[in-house]
Amino acid sequence: MELVELLRAFLLTAALAVAHTDAPAQADLAQLGALYQDLQSSDWATRQKAFKRIRDNEEFLKQPQTGDRLLALLVSERLEMQRRAAAGLDAENELYDEALETAWRLWKDKLTPEAFRVFAEASYNPGSRFARELGLRAGRFVKELIPLTTVDGEEVRMYTRENATALVGYALAADQQGIAPLSPPDRAALIQALTRAASDRAYGVRWAAVSSMKLAGGQWAIPVLEQMRTREPSLHPTGMDPASKQYFEAEIEAAIQAIRARSENR
Repeated sequence: MELVELLRAFLLTAALAVAHTDAPAQADLAQLGALYQDLQSSDWATRQKAFKRIRDNEEFLKQPQTGDRLLALLVSERLEMQRRAAAGLDAENELYDEALETAWRLWKDKLTPEAFRVFAEASYNPGSRFARELGLRAGRFVKELIPLTTVDGEEVRMYTRENATALVGYALAADQQGIAPLSPPDRAALIQALTRAASDRAYGVRWAAVSSMKLAGGQWAIPVLEQMRTREPSLHPTGMDPASKQYFEAEIEAAIQAIRARSENR
Protein backbone atom coordinates (compact mmCIF):
# COMPACT_ATOMS: atom_id res chain seq x y z
CA MET A 1 0.00 0.00 0.00
CA GLU A 2 2.78 2.38 0.86
CA LEU A 3 4.39 1.64 -2.53
CA VAL A 4 1.14 2.55 -4.31
CA GLU A 5 0.89 5.83 -2.38
CA LEU A 6 4.51 6.65 -3.16
CA LEU A 7 3.91 5.95 -6.85
CA ARG A 8 0.83 8.21 -6.85
CA ALA A 9 2.78 10.98 -5.16
CA PHE A 10 5.59 10.64 -7.68
CA LEU A 11 3.19 10.80 -10.64
CA LEU A 12 1.41 13.83 -9.16
CA THR A 13 4.73 15.62 -8.63
CA ALA A 14 5.81 14.84 -12.19
CA ALA A 15 2.50 16.11 -13.60
CA LEU A 16 2.80 19.34 -11.66
CA ALA A 17 6.36 19.79 -12.87
CA VAL A 18 5.31 19.34 -16.52
CA ALA A 19 2.41 21.76 -16.07
CA HIS A 20 4.74 24.27 -14.45
CA THR A 21 7.18 23.94 -17.39
CA ASP A 22 4.53 24.11 -20.13
CA ALA A 23 2.70 27.13 -18.74
CA PRO A 24 5.51 29.65 -19.34
CA ALA A 25 6.20 28.13 -22.78
CA GLN A 26 2.54 28.49 -23.75
CA ALA A 27 2.48 32.01 -22.39
CA ASP A 28 5.61 32.87 -24.37
CA LEU A 29 4.11 31.49 -27.58
CA ALA A 30 0.94 33.48 -26.99
CA GLN A 31 3.08 36.57 -26.46
CA LEU A 32 5.00 35.83 -29.66
CA GLY A 33 1.72 35.50 -31.56
CA ALA A 34 0.74 38.97 -30.37
CA LEU A 35 4.14 40.32 -31.45
CA TYR A 36 3.68 38.78 -34.89
CA GLN A 37 0.41 40.71 -35.15
CA ASP A 38 2.14 43.91 -34.05
CA LEU A 39 4.66 43.52 -36.88
CA GLN A 40 1.72 44.21 -39.22
CA SER A 41 0.55 47.32 -37.36
CA SER A 42 0.04 50.53 -39.33
CA ASP A 43 2.00 52.32 -36.59
CA TRP A 44 5.75 52.32 -37.19
CA ALA A 45 6.65 52.59 -33.50
CA THR A 46 4.50 49.53 -32.71
CA ARG A 47 6.22 47.53 -35.43
CA GLN A 48 9.64 48.59 -34.20
CA LYS A 49 8.85 47.69 -30.60
CA ALA A 50 7.53 44.26 -31.61
CA PHE A 51 10.58 43.58 -33.77
CA LYS A 52 13.01 44.48 -31.00
CA ARG A 53 11.25 42.21 -28.51
CA ILE A 54 11.51 39.34 -30.98
CA ARG A 55 15.11 40.11 -31.88
CA ASP A 56 16.21 40.22 -28.24
CA ASN A 57 14.65 36.84 -27.37
CA GLU A 58 16.59 33.86 -28.71
CA GLU A 59 13.64 31.52 -28.12
CA PHE A 60 11.42 33.75 -30.25
CA LEU A 61 14.05 33.78 -33.00
CA LYS A 62 14.18 29.97 -33.01
CA GLN A 63 10.46 29.58 -33.67
CA PRO A 64 9.72 28.25 -37.19
CA GLN A 65 7.47 31.15 -38.19
CA THR A 66 9.83 33.94 -37.18
CA GLY A 67 11.97 33.85 -40.32
CA ASP A 68 8.93 34.15 -42.58
CA ARG A 69 7.47 36.91 -40.44
CA LEU A 70 10.66 38.94 -40.68
CA LEU A 71 10.75 38.48 -44.45
CA ALA A 72 7.20 39.81 -44.63
CA LEU A 73 8.24 42.76 -42.47
CA LEU A 74 11.12 43.54 -44.83
CA VAL A 75 8.80 43.51 -47.83
CA SER A 76 6.25 45.81 -46.21
CA GLU A 77 8.91 48.21 -44.90
CA ARG A 78 10.59 48.34 -48.31
CA LEU A 79 7.29 49.17 -49.98
CA GLU A 80 6.79 51.99 -47.49
CA MET A 81 10.31 53.26 -48.19
CA GLN A 82 9.60 53.17 -51.92
CA ARG A 83 6.35 55.09 -51.41
CA ARG A 84 8.15 57.77 -49.44
CA ALA A 85 10.97 57.99 -51.97
CA ALA A 86 8.49 58.35 -54.82
CA ALA A 87 6.82 61.21 -52.91
CA GLY A 88 10.16 62.96 -52.44
CA LEU A 89 10.25 62.23 -48.71
CA ASP A 90 13.06 60.87 -46.53
CA ALA A 91 13.10 57.09 -47.02
CA GLU A 92 15.57 56.25 -44.24
CA ASN A 93 14.19 53.49 -42.03
CA GLU A 94 16.03 52.27 -38.93
CA LEU A 95 13.60 49.38 -38.48
CA TYR A 96 14.29 48.14 -42.00
CA ASP A 97 18.04 48.15 -41.50
CA GLU A 98 17.83 46.28 -38.19
CA ALA A 99 15.30 43.76 -39.50
CA LEU A 100 17.48 43.10 -42.55
CA GLU A 101 20.46 42.21 -40.35
CA THR A 102 18.43 39.89 -38.12
CA ALA A 103 16.53 38.23 -40.97
CA TRP A 104 19.78 37.58 -42.84
CA ARG A 105 21.24 35.87 -39.79
CA LEU A 106 18.24 33.52 -39.75
CA TRP A 107 18.13 32.85 -43.49
CA LYS A 108 21.65 32.95 -44.91
CA ASP A 109 22.35 29.25 -44.41
CA LYS A 110 18.94 28.07 -45.64
CA LEU A 111 18.05 30.43 -48.47
CA THR A 112 15.05 29.65 -50.65
CA PRO A 113 14.34 31.35 -54.00
CA GLU A 114 11.66 33.49 -52.34
CA ALA A 115 13.98 34.55 -49.51
CA PHE A 116 16.82 35.27 -51.92
CA ARG A 117 14.63 37.62 -53.92
CA VAL A 118 13.60 39.54 -50.79
CA PHE A 119 17.24 40.01 -49.81
CA ALA A 120 18.38 40.81 -53.35
CA GLU A 121 15.72 43.53 -53.62
CA ALA A 122 16.76 44.98 -50.28
CA SER A 123 18.17 48.47 -49.89
CA TYR A 124 21.89 48.09 -49.12
CA ASN A 125 25.36 49.20 -50.16
CA PRO A 126 26.50 46.96 -53.05
CA GLY A 127 30.00 46.87 -51.57
CA SER A 128 28.89 45.92 -48.06
CA ARG A 129 29.64 42.66 -46.25
CA PHE A 130 25.97 41.75 -46.60
CA ALA A 131 26.17 42.19 -50.39
CA ARG A 132 29.30 40.04 -50.59
CA GLU A 133 27.74 37.29 -48.48
CA LEU A 134 24.58 37.38 -50.58
CA GLY A 135 26.67 37.41 -53.75
CA LEU A 136 28.46 34.23 -52.73
CA ARG A 137 25.07 32.51 -52.76
CA ALA A 138 23.63 34.26 -55.81
CA GLY A 139 24.83 31.61 -58.26
CA ARG A 140 22.17 29.24 -56.91
CA PHE A 141 19.43 31.71 -57.80
CA VAL A 142 20.25 32.96 -61.28
CA LYS A 143 16.63 32.63 -62.38
CA GLU A 144 15.59 35.04 -59.61
CA LEU A 145 18.57 37.38 -60.04
CA ILE A 146 18.53 38.10 -63.78
CA PRO A 147 15.09 39.83 -63.84
CA LEU A 148 16.24 42.18 -61.07
CA THR A 149 19.01 43.53 -63.30
CA THR A 150 16.44 44.83 -65.80
CA VAL A 151 13.58 45.97 -63.57
CA ASP A 152 12.20 49.44 -64.36
CA GLY A 153 11.75 52.38 -62.01
CA GLU A 154 15.15 52.30 -60.32
CA GLU A 155 14.60 55.34 -58.12
CA VAL A 156 11.34 53.97 -56.75
CA ARG A 157 12.77 50.48 -56.30
CA MET A 158 15.70 51.70 -54.20
CA TYR A 159 18.48 50.95 -56.69
CA THR A 160 17.48 47.36 -57.30
CA ARG A 161 19.21 47.13 -60.70
CA GLU A 162 22.48 48.54 -59.39
CA ASN A 163 22.61 46.09 -56.50
CA ALA A 164 21.57 43.14 -58.65
CA THR A 165 24.33 43.97 -61.15
CA ALA A 166 26.83 43.94 -58.27
CA LEU A 167 25.51 40.54 -57.18
CA VAL A 168 26.15 39.23 -60.69
CA GLY A 169 29.82 40.14 -60.26
CA TYR A 170 30.04 38.41 -56.90
CA ALA A 171 28.42 35.28 -58.33
CA LEU A 172 30.89 35.18 -61.25
CA ALA A 173 33.79 35.70 -58.83
CA ALA A 174 32.62 32.82 -56.64
CA ASP A 175 32.43 30.70 -59.79
CA GLN A 176 35.98 31.63 -60.84
CA GLN A 177 37.32 30.81 -57.39
CA GLY A 178 35.54 27.45 -57.33
CA ILE A 179 33.53 28.45 -54.24
CA ALA A 180 30.14 28.23 -55.97
CA PRO A 181 30.55 26.79 -59.49
CA LEU A 182 28.00 27.84 -62.11
CA SER A 183 26.50 25.77 -64.89
CA PRO A 184 27.49 26.94 -68.40
CA PRO A 185 23.97 28.31 -69.13
CA ASP A 186 23.88 30.24 -65.84
CA ARG A 187 27.37 31.63 -66.42
CA ALA A 188 26.36 32.77 -69.91
CA ALA A 189 23.21 34.42 -68.55
CA LEU A 190 25.19 36.37 -65.95
CA ILE A 191 27.76 37.51 -68.52
CA GLN A 192 24.94 38.69 -70.75
CA ALA A 193 23.45 40.60 -67.82
CA LEU A 194 26.73 42.46 -67.25
CA THR A 195 27.07 43.21 -70.97
CA ARG A 196 23.59 44.68 -70.98
CA ALA A 197 24.23 46.67 -67.78
CA ALA A 198 27.32 48.24 -69.37
CA SER A 199 25.09 50.33 -71.64
CA ASP A 200 22.37 51.08 -69.09
CA ARG A 201 21.23 54.71 -68.95
CA ALA A 202 21.60 54.75 -65.15
CA TYR A 203 25.07 55.76 -64.00
CA GLY A 204 24.91 53.56 -60.89
CA VAL A 205 24.14 50.46 -62.95
CA ARG A 206 27.04 51.14 -65.32
CA TRP A 207 29.33 51.67 -62.33
CA ALA A 208 28.24 48.32 -60.86
CA ALA A 209 28.87 46.69 -64.25
CA VAL A 210 32.44 48.05 -64.38
CA SER A 211 33.09 46.99 -60.78
CA SER A 212 31.75 43.51 -61.50
CA MET A 213 33.86 43.10 -64.63
CA LYS A 214 36.92 44.35 -62.74
CA LEU A 215 36.21 41.73 -60.07
CA ALA A 216 35.33 38.78 -62.28
CA GLY A 217 35.42 39.66 -65.98
CA GLY A 218 37.10 37.38 -68.49
CA GLN A 219 38.47 38.22 -71.95
CA TRP A 220 34.88 38.69 -73.11
CA ALA A 221 34.68 41.81 -70.94
CA ILE A 222 37.54 43.75 -72.56
CA PRO A 223 35.66 44.76 -75.74
CA VAL A 224 32.62 45.61 -73.60
CA LEU A 225 34.73 47.93 -71.46
CA GLU A 226 36.44 49.45 -74.50
CA GLN A 227 33.02 50.26 -75.95
CA MET A 228 32.10 51.84 -72.62
CA ARG A 229 35.22 53.99 -72.72
CA THR A 230 34.23 55.30 -76.16
CA ARG A 231 30.56 55.77 -75.35
CA GLU A 232 30.78 56.96 -71.74
CA PRO A 233 31.25 60.73 -72.32
CA SER A 234 27.86 60.90 -74.04
CA LEU A 235 26.11 59.09 -71.16
CA HIS A 236 27.29 61.17 -68.21
CA PRO A 237 24.57 63.27 -66.57
CA THR A 238 24.51 66.93 -67.57
CA GLY A 239 26.43 69.03 -65.08
CA MET A 240 28.30 66.07 -63.62
CA ASP A 241 31.56 66.96 -61.91
CA PRO A 242 34.42 66.57 -64.46
CA ALA A 243 36.55 64.88 -61.80
CA SER A 244 33.86 62.21 -61.35
CA LYS A 245 33.82 61.59 -65.09
CA GLN A 246 37.57 61.18 -65.14
CA TYR A 247 37.45 58.87 -62.14
CA PHE A 248 34.89 56.63 -63.81
CA GLU A 249 36.86 56.50 -67.05
CA ALA A 250 39.97 55.63 -65.02
CA GLU A 251 38.00 52.83 -63.35
CA ILE A 252 37.12 51.42 -66.76
CA GLU A 253 40.82 51.35 -67.63
CA ALA A 254 41.62 49.75 -64.26
CA ALA A 255 39.05 47.02 -64.98
CA ILE A 256 40.67 46.28 -68.34
CA GLN A 257 44.08 46.02 -66.73
CA ALA A 258 42.75 43.77 -63.93
CA ILE A 259 41.26 41.37 -66.49
CA ARG A 260 44.48 41.23 -68.48
CA ALA A 261 46.46 40.56 -65.32
CA ARG A 262 44.15 37.67 -64.37
CA SER A 263 44.51 36.17 -67.83
CA GLU A 264 48.30 36.33 -67.64
CA ASN A 265 48.34 34.60 -64.25
CA ARG A 266 46.33 31.60 -65.38
